[in-house]
Amino acid sequence: MDEIKCPKCEKTFTTEDALEMHKKSKHPEEAKKSPFFHTHKKKIKTWGIVLIVLLALGAGIFGLSKTAVDCNTIPAPEMNIGSHSGVSQHIHTQLEIYINGNKEFIPPSVGLGQNFMRPLHTHEADGIIHNESPCARDFTLGEFFSVWGKTFNKNCIFDHCVDENHTLKILVNGKENSEYEDILLKDSDKIQIYYEEKNATS
Repeated sequence: MDEIKCPKCEKTFTTEDALEMHKKSKHPEEAKKSPFFHTHKKKIKTWGIVLIVLLALGAGIFGLSKTAVDCNTIPAPEMNIGSHSGVSQHIHTQLEIYINGNKEFIPPSVGLGQNFMRPLHTHEADGIIHNESPCARDFTLGEFFSVWGKTFNKNCIFDHCVDENHTLKILVNGKENSEYEDILLKDSDKIQIYYEEKNATS
């Protein structure tokens, strides 16, 4: 058992109450100015621990909340999911691009780097867009092109733009679509982009 020493005469006691009684009896002037800390040391220690725990929990909740908010709002080209682990969404969309009748090469490792992995990326040169995210959210075809660093909108694909002799058409699962860069990437969908001469047959 810890002993408590009287600061005036250095006599030792086993409890705070015994020390206080000693002070009142032998050192009344000390009893009047008894430090608050010595009187409430256990309570202060307990509340200190409680405060630390509450602060730690608050910081953790804030961190989780911030991560959730970022996941739902941060643009795909700025998001780094780090790896395949811990994702709650993992779907695949097939993309094909044809320029004047020639199928374009979609490279592997779009959106992948030594220290980052974008939620939209490719692994092989097969045109499959991997859509992976820590939260369930929608991504668009335009976001994939932004991750890729290429131009795509209703007027242009790469450096090929609509003019008096050329058109830009997009099919989703064989049906023409007018949403272009705003098309949502959905699981198992097949998206085909055609830039071609007018009156050409896709």
